[in-house]
Amino acid sequence: MIEQREAISRAPGRSQQGFTLLEVLVAFVILAFTLAIIYQAAGGSVRGTIKGEQQTYALTLAESVLNNYRTVPEGGMARSGELENGYRWQFDATLRPVPEEQRNLTAVPLYDVHVQVDWDGGAGVTLFSVLPQGAP
Repeated sequence: MIEQREAISRAPGRSQQGFTLLEVLVAFVILAFTLAIIYQAAGGSVRGTIKGEQQTYALTLAESVLNNYRTVPEGGMARSGELENGYRWQFDATLRPVPEEQRNLTAVPLYDVHVQVDWDGGAGVTLFSVLPQGAP
């Protein structure tokens, strides 16, 4: 009777209790791939947020530099500076060319102004404007 019971328990087609080692390994591989994808998505989101904050700060700095100058002295000017946090700015004002037929119409010379802000690891931000000539 005991021999018959052992034969029945070892018979093919009987269900087993638990998981095989192969099933557990496959489950871990699927879990690892899923976690890697989630990690990359979260990392990309953080990098995008940091880049957006850097560009916003650079744009605010460029606007601030531009607002410091309402007029440009005769002959134009160039200024630059660097902040402690690694941001560098440059202000360039060059005389805007006036077509020959409009020279008598323009009372005040105008200057093309470029404000460039760069930072370590960033692409940079550039603002363009036009300012009149005036006293420094």
